[in-house]
Amino acid sequence: MTTEEKRYDRNDTTLKFVNRPDDLDPLPPEDGDKNLRAEMSCGHAVTPESLTGWCRSLLDQGQHKFRCPALKDGTLQKCDAEWSYQEVRRLALLTNEEMQDFEEKIARLAATEYCDFKTCPGCKTYVEREDPSNLSVQCTICTADKGKVYEFCWQCLKEWKGAVPHSDRCDNNGCINHDLELLRNCKTTTLPQVEGVDACPSIRACPTCGQRAEHDRTGCKNIICPRCQVEFCFVCLKLTRKCLKTSSYFLPCSDGVAPRQTSIPLAWGPVGSCCLRIIKMSIQGQEQVEKKYNPLDSTLKFVKRRNDLDPMCDDDDDCLKAEMSCGHAVTPDSLTLWCSSQLKEGNYKFRCPAVVEGTTQCNKLWSYQEVRRLADLSVEEMQHFEETMARLAAAEYCEMQPCPKCKTSVERKDLSNLCVRCPICTADQKKTYQFCWQCQRQWKGPGPRSDRCDNDGCINHDLELLRNCKTTALFHVKGVVACPSIRACPTCGQRAEHDRTGCKNIICPRCQVEFCFVCLKLTRKCLRTSSYFLPCSDGVAPRQTSIPVWRRK
Repeated sequence: MTTEEKRYDRNDTTLKFVNRPDDLDPLPPEDGDKNLRAEMSCGHAVTPESLTGWCRSLLDQGQHKFRCPALKDGTLQKCDAEWSYQEVRRLALLTNEEMQDFEEKIARLAATEYCDFKTCPGCKTYVEREDPSNLSVQCTICTADKGKVYEFCWQCLKEWKGAVPHSDRCDNNGCINHDLELLRNCKTTTLPQVEGVDACPSIRACPTCGQRAEHDRTGCKNIICPRCQVEFCFVCLKLTRKCLKTSSYFLPCSDGVAPRQTSIPLAWGPVGSCCLRIIKMSIQGQEQVEKKYNPLDSTLKFVKRRNDLDPMCDDDDDCLKAEMSCGHAVTPDSLTLWCSSQLKEGNYKFRCPAVVEGTTQCNKLWSYQEVRRLADLSVEEMQHFEETMARLAAAEYCEMQPCPKCKTSVERKDLSNLCVRCPICTADQKKTYQFCWQCQRQWKGPGPRSDRCDNDGCINHDLELLRNCKTTALFHVKGVVACPSIRACPTCGQRAEHDRTGCKNIICPRCQVEFCFVCLKLTRKCLRTSSYFLPCSDGVAPRQTSIPVWRRK
């Protein structure tokens, strides 16, 4: 199916069709019923072509989160609702080639939010730069393949020339920092609501982390960095608290307009510490570092109340607490501990676990920048957090696991084959190295295979869970008192559980397909012979003995 041939199937009951113009393309061709429009979760109408085109343009701009660009009814305000990739994939009717292109770009962009990744010019694999002060980066694959050290320039993406390490440029012709050139040559702008600011550089680098930022020309002269969440003055480039000592939000800065920047602060590294570190000796004679907030830090809002992440913490003056963006109180140690536990469970999006007024969980999403600042992560903690978050973010869109030998992340492209080749170990050993995706050991036996390798104890733990899980009852569905508590989505194989409330149907969290938890049919098929709260015509489906392969359709 090509892009020109994309048309919704009017018999598809999983989509909501609407008879109004395409909100992503106000001037669509007048093709009558051929151009069916479907409604997105935000309420705006799209066609497969317009949705594909818009989301592709966002990826080309380096944005991996898809947001609705349509205007809210009767206003000039953008909708800006976020669409999940699963929703986009389903309503854009992405082809296999488009899905592969989208998912590779999404995985790369998601990973680069937390680590510095670029493509090696030699072998085209992604390489992480661990030292942000050094432009010379070694590629492990090319080094193993060529039998000698291979380094390339992070700035011009050519094989390295000159002495190492170097932070400004290599000896290749035309090696320049384009971000720095942009800062030096950008146009000037005015801040209409700030007195005396009529010629200020339109682009600045955050004085704390180096993130490029622009002012929207409304409100006061201060902005909050989108990466490190530090507030600074766009005019004089001082931190807001320092600028306000001699000026105010809408008056000229005492030092005037700062000139165009000629250098960029390092983007990756420790942010200014907001804590005092107290070193104690344990009973075993080992050093234990306890973090406590610095009471003189004016960037934090301190509160005198119980630690919401640790109810057992005494509410005393010695245990200074800071307030998160959601309004709950934390200490640096409790915040670090909670977020570390989330990463261990495979969650890279940090949500507040505190209880709101004794009823429900807050569940407010904290940005990594906020966590990093209020947990006062050390360099080692930041490295661990960012590597784990990058891996988990990429794994949402690709199947990745560390190679058991070299520990580098490897993607499994053929989801029906457990035998996976590691390119680094293959280049290093000068012969093909393959490992089993299931038991994480070197491959034994013939390949490809989808069930197991010949290693002892190679079993599918997800399948064992499906076979041996407990039964559950769906209280609102008539006659369902003993249904397996865990199911695999019949479309993509994603493991899912029912919350035991409402009807018998659930929506798969991965492929967004709705199916019946009881009989395992797609909802539209189940409803032909039953209804939402009545028994299925085929009864309760038995425990599953196989898991569908996710082919990202």
